[in-house]
Amino acid sequence: MLFLLVTLMGLYLSTPYWVPQQIAKFLPDNIQLQEASLERPDLTSASIKQLELIIQTNEPIHVSLTGATLHYSLWDKKLNSISADYAEISKKVSDRPAAASRVSNKIPLPQLPLESLDIERLLLKGFLVQDIALYELQLDYHEQSYSIESQVDFFNYQFAVKAQALSENNLLRSLTASIKQQQDTLTLSLTPNKNDEFQWQWSSQGTLDVNNYSAINGLQTVSFNLQGLLTQQLVNGMSSATQNSSEIRNLIDFTGEQQNWIKLPIILSELNLQNTIKDFLSNEGVNATIPALSSEQVALLEINITQDSQLAYSTSAKQFTLEQGQILTDFAHPVLSFSSDITALSLWLEHDLTDPKQIVESSVTLNFIGQDLQYQQDTLIGKFAKLDNQLSGDFLVADGEAKFTTSNWKLSLDPLRIKDKTYLLILPSTQWQARGHWLIDDLDQLSIKEQSIDLSLHQPVSARLVLDKETIDLKDFSISSKIKPSTSPKIITGNYSANQLNFKQQPLIVKKVTGNININLDNMITQGKTSFDNIAYQSEQLDINYISGQANWIKQGEIFSAKGKLNQSQNQVPFTYKLDLEQEKHQLSIDQTQLPLRTVKSWLKIFKNYPNLNISTGDLTIDTITGDPLELLFDGSLSGSNIDLSYDELKVNNWQVKDLLNSSSSFNGNTVNRIESIEVAAGISITDISFKLQHSLTAFIIRQFTGKLLKGSIDVPQLTINEGSIQPFVARLNNIDMQSLLSALESETLSIDGRFDFNLPITIGDKNQQITDGTFSSRGSGVLKIKNKDGKEANIAYQALENFHYKKFNGTINYDKEGNYRIVLDLLGSNPDLYDGFPVQLDLTLRGQLPDLLYSMLITGDMAKPVLDDIKQKQSLNIQP
Repeated sequence: MLFLLVTLMGLYLSTPYWVPQQIAKFLPDNIQLQEASLERPDLTSASIKQLELIIQTNEPIHVSLTGATLHYSLWDKKLNSISADYAEISKKVSDRPAAASRVSNKIPLPQLPLESLDIERLLLKGFLVQDIALYELQLDYHEQSYSIESQVDFFNYQFAVKAQALSENNLLRSLTASIKQQQDTLTLSLTPNKNDEFQWQWSSQGTLDVNNYSAINGLQTVSFNLQGLLTQQLVNGMSSATQNSSEIRNLIDFTGEQQNWIKLPIILSELNLQNTIKDFLSNEGVNATIPALSSEQVALLEINITQDSQLAYSTSAKQFTLEQGQILTDFAHPVLSFSSDITALSLWLEHDLTDPKQIVESSVTLNFIGQDLQYQQDTLIGKFAKLDNQLSGDFLVADGEAKFTTSNWKLSLDPLRIKDKTYLLILPSTQWQARGHWLIDDLDQLSIKEQSIDLSLHQPVSARLVLDKETIDLKDFSISSKIKPSTSPKIITGNYSANQLNFKQQPLIVKKVTGNININLDNMITQGKTSFDNIAYQSEQLDINYISGQANWIKQGEIFSAKGKLNQSQNQVPFTYKLDLEQEKHQLSIDQTQLPLRTVKSWLKIFKNYPNLNISTGDLTIDTITGDPLELLFDGSLSGSNIDLSYDELKVNNWQVKDLLNSSSSFNGNTVNRIESIEVAAGISITDISFKLQHSLTAFIIRQFTGKLLKGSIDVPQLTINEGSIQPFVARLNNIDMQSLLSALESETLSIDGRFDFNLPITIGDKNQQITDGTFSSRGSGVLKIKNKDGKEANIAYQALENFHYKKFNGTINYDKEGNYRIVLDLLGSNPDLYDGFPVQLDLTLRGQLPDLLYSMLITGDMAKPVLDDIKQKQSLNIQP
């Protein structure tokens, strides 16, 4: 434009009489003279008050020049220079659609008829979104070399511009430009490609201080070094409703031996990232404490454009497109590093980022190391010393939405403590693997439409759960979860397993635990399902094992409840369970079920002291039991039916029992019992038995034991079994038919016709029995007979007892733990065959040793024989006439 003005001034010097009509004759057809207000020149210069031109292009350009002065030499007929106070160049937009046209790289640079051009102020209007003001414009020309210096105002910033153009055969050979704004510098070079009329070789280097243009703290000086080829293409055949049209596409091919790059140092501590992250997490319901970043740690953002990459720009659509290649972004910092690889890009400058036309596709890698981090959500508090987060995935902006999917996500955590009001979970150093998916449907507000994260432990770990009154160690604990915080409601689902759970305060071990979990983040209700292969509870009183089970459970506030089934062999026990986490109160309810009694017997250690005790048949029916399973405090009722058991040769048939439990102590209850019969090997049976039993976990108290025995009855007022030992008790036998007893004992030498009462204080130890001051007495007269093989050679007492008709038969029995017995007999009666039936009274004291007296009497032996042998050996007897 300025070159045309210089040519116009040359015509003025060669014309003796200047008129505007004559100026128009020398203008090209596309330049129209609108107005000329001139003064006649003097010998060395001429003044121009006002000159206005219209240059016809696709969009007409208006040129206005005011206060200009032409400096020339009449002698040499040469224009030396032009100076002007003000110049304005503006573009007028036409109503007609502009035809696409390319700018050839064969740009003519005419030889100027002047050496310099000075304009105080030049205003460019309508070429960009804001007017461009140039001050102190200086153009110098010398032998195909053009240089320009100027001060430029743009968007309220001032730039110093220096440019140099070289021509060859009146065509532009190269152009270099230097732009400076405060400390910022930019160097740009253009060279036409001789092999392609519409292609340029270009390069650009420089630095840019972001703080000069933006209030973003922490952003430092940008440096860049770019080079490549710029090509213009005219694309035809674009159709519309009324006409065909065409457009210009500018292609930038990046070249060079090294990657093209842009570098930006960033001080993260000045970016207010802590508050930004904290606000973001707060919106997600997490109150986090983020440690401050060190001001000495500088991050470097580097953008590399590979040398085979190609960017296209459409002039009509104002669209950038990545035709091929990659744009690589790398952000490096000791705490946070980030990299991306953009493989697809379609950016429309005149459209919002939310426009469905916008496309960005990239792979992303993120590494984050955090130290001394903690978070708090409601009552849940988590703390860990170090977080190592490694993430890679794919990012896509299309159809007005942004999608991010992770392909590989690794988290490394130092020991982690998670606590709320009721528990503390302690995890050791752990490694996690994750996959994630995010869908953002509002790019302006970053509104997340869909969000899901798959998170799992890389390998099982040992963890610890601490309650107020209990500590649980989890061995080989593993978990995998799916987090969906964008759904309504926001939920976390997952699966977990532990090889073993060990309880510290209770002797409880749970093995092979697996299950699933569902956490509602809106109302913090947690529920799921749990199964386990074996429960083992081993205390001083119980040895429960080989119980599997499964349960559905839910946690609402401080209440945890579950419902499921326990499996023992082929038997199932339905139960419900409730735990108050704040008070640590356990409540187990067992619904109606039935178990083999021999199974229950195997759980109670008290029965291990009686290895000969065998339960052959019988079922335990549980009506309802509710209570604390750890303290064994229960209320409810249960019953046993059809129970048959044996102890050595002792047999119990058809035992029926009803047990009423109460929670006053561990496994405390009262039972009502009925037994059809108890048999011994000697053929003695106790029938129609009934008794009451009060029991706890460590003691059994039998009261009011009654039954029929040997045509009489038996009565035991109380029998206490405590911690495996039997307390001394009294057995009372009433109206016992002695001959039935002797017949059952298979006594061959002794027979007694009569009924007797016995009162026997008995003490039973681990290996012995004792009778202390036991008594017996006949209920009336009777006959005692002993077979005497020795005839009259036997002592007089033994002879008298061959056929002794007694009127009184009393005595005492003592038996110590060494097996020694002492029996005192008091008989009053007569033998009709001796002394003409004269009545006599016999006082006999018998001593001897009879191991296992009670066992011999009730089970296998004939206790009468050693007693009779003792009588036979008596040499002196107390016989009273």
